[in-house]
Amino acid sequence: MSLDYSHGVQYAPSTVSATPALKAEDLEGLGIAYVRLTWIDLTSVIRYRVIPITYFLKMLKSLRPSIAMVKCTFGMVYLNMAEDFLPMGEYLYVIDLSTLRLCPYEEGTASVMGWFQEKAPVTGANGQPTVEVSVCPRGTLRRVVEQARKDAAVEFLVGFETEFILLKSTNPVEAVNYHHWSASGGLPSGGIETKVLREISDSLIKAGVDVTMYHAEAAPGQYEVVTGPLQPLEAADALVYTRETIINVAAKHGLRATFAPRVYLNSTGSSAHVHVSVHPINGPKKSADALSSAESSFIAGILKELPSMAAVTLPTPSSYKRVVDGVWSGGTYVCWGTENREAPIRLTNPKSPSSRNFELRFLDGTCNPYLALALILASGSTAILNQEALTLIDCPGPLTAAQMSAEEREAHGITDRLPLDWDSARELFASSEITEKIFGKELKVKYLSVNKPHLSGMPSFSGAEYWVQARAEQNAYVACAALIVYEYFLQFEAEVDFFWQRRWSLAKALFLWVKTSVSDFFACLTIEEYRADITASPSMCQMLLILLTALESLTMGLIFGLPGSGTIGTNEPVSGLFMCADADPPDHHWIVYYWVAVLVIESILLCLALRQAWLHRPSASGSDLMRKLTRDSVIYFLVLFGIYLTNLIFWIRNRITLNEFGTAFAFVISSLFANRLVIAVRRAHYMSLFEQESQLSEVTTEIQFRRETATGDVDDYDTMKLRSITRDLNEIVGV
Repeated sequence: MSLDYSHGVQYAPSTVSATPALKAEDLEGLGIAYVRLTWIDLTSVIRYRVIPITYFLKMLKSLRPSIAMVKCTFGMVYLNMAEDFLPMGEYLYVIDLSTLRLCPYEEGTASVMGWFQEKAPVTGANGQPTVEVSVCPRGTLRRVVEQARKDAAVEFLVGFETEFILLKSTNPVEAVNYHHWSASGGLPSGGIETKVLREISDSLIKAGVDVTMYHAEAAPGQYEVVTGPLQPLEAADALVYTRETIINVAAKHGLRATFAPRVYLNSTGSSAHVHVSVHPINGPKKSADALSSAESSFIAGILKELPSMAAVTLPTPSSYKRVVDGVWSGGTYVCWGTENREAPIRLTNPKSPSSRNFELRFLDGTCNPYLALALILASGSTAILNQEALTLIDCPGPLTAAQMSAEEREAHGITDRLPLDWDSARELFASSEITEKIFGKELKVKYLSVNKPHLSGMPSFSGAEYWVQARAEQNAYVACAALIVYEYFLQFEAEVDFFWQRRWSLAKALFLWVKTSVSDFFACLTIEEYRADITASPSMCQMLLILLTALESLTMGLIFGLPGSGTIGTNEPVSGLFMCADADPPDHHWIVYYWVAVLVIESILLCLALRQAWLHRPSASGSDLMRKLTRDSVIYFLVLFGIYLTNLIFWIRNRITLNEFGTAFAFVISSLFANRLVIAVRRAHYMSLFEQESQLSEVTTEIQFRRETATGDVDDYDTMKLRSITRDLNEIVGV
């Protein structure tokens, strides 16, 4: 007789259910003044409409308590409309009172979810009239769960681990705490992070969400809240409520909570691991010795479709910066392993049938939980229905799939990998027949349609890489500012001699414009990059930023004559103030076209400078001023041509930290060379006048000598010479 090593809290579908919902008639007595009618869209953005309690209670008296919503609501991505969506028609968002919860983090507020339905019946896929909406995420998951219960005679329990990072600041990124995994220092008594986590837990418990634990995770400012198992639809509802609670409680305390998959390049990412247990209806009792046939088929079905479902469970480019081999993220090889955190599916508590479950590690906080669970549970339940065999061998270690040789992986049946980037994931999802069968054609097409503009508005690199680039830009601006100051001291004496001690003229005004416009522009950029660190007179800094950015955009627009010159400059110099629209075409960078235009202009100017150099070569002209002018102009434009060409290559290759780094130096070096060119021309001009003055002095001396030695009046030659001298003197004085 084998010993019983069962452990953990025992859960079963028959004994687990969500805490009974609030009763609508009790809301006023509880002091509820507003109800948030909440839903989550295809891009996993949580949205809600706020309904006063008086009107909410009136709504409940109608046959279909609901609000009307434009049908393209699922196609709205920021301020853009995705393809395949039109601003015509309306859905009803019908209230589901079983989801009514308190919002303890917001006084006098409750939350409720619902179902998207047609206003009037339409013909469904089966030819029958229906009000169901195929793109409703909650409706999709409900359909999958009901179908699994009906066809495969199986039920599931689902629990989530929600990882997030608390930040004091997003630019620059500053964590609320720097700690280690589960370290006590991550939750110090009296600390704001401790208060936030406590309030999050209290709010969830008061709202009826079963919190099993929370703790400090491994990355700076990273924490995890674990909620207990529920039926799939109820679990997804609880997860949405948990995310909303975390965000709101953090905001109350002046912090920013983010579920971004990878905030730091040098630390761990954030995931949304889901734990699933399989419960056949009227099935045999589970054994501690091996997986049941339903459990084996369940993970076989998921493993089979895992690469194609990644576009939904890992929906952003940043998701693939987290899921890499060797960092406890689940790895990239399609496999499973007992207590193996380097496998996408981890079998946990294998010898405890009452608490045995599968941890699915290939999800993060950017996914829509309803859609992700729909794919996972449908794939697993279909395999259970078909009694599919599990052909992949358990990978309990000591080697991970990534550490195995090709022969060892083949022996374990490991032949596939997860997609390694977002584009590959989309392609696999689009070509998969099973995903279309689960979602239906309309939802699949519209998910792909929404997913593309959703990400085209983001950087093609991860949040962590973004901050690496941001810091590189800051360093570049500081270096450029230092270069400007250094050059100023080098040229100070020459500027004083040839400009500041001279009276005002067009040349002096142009020099002042050239010198100050670009210098001030980079001072403006430096203020922008370090604006979060500037506490003295922030409004003054912002006003200066606005004025100088507008001046720079206007200047560049006048120079290049572009109809869309407003697109050149800082898009958002001050938070919330957009000075120009984003001009990026899909999958390209508008700045590439900008540098191409600059390069064309510089090429024209270089050709003109070379032509002037040829015309005023020493054999063709005796003017030293023109020789120096053309020489410096050619050198100036050659250097600028090289700088701008290099910068163009940077932007075409689009390598992290190089783009803006090169741009900063391109502007500064061109500005400094322009200053030097103007000073050199000015110096040559005055040297030419000095030589003329010397020649004039010699001629005057000669004439004086002739007058003193002559016996008669000044001859006609001397008269003409004196008139010429007078004109030259007037020109010199007028400079």
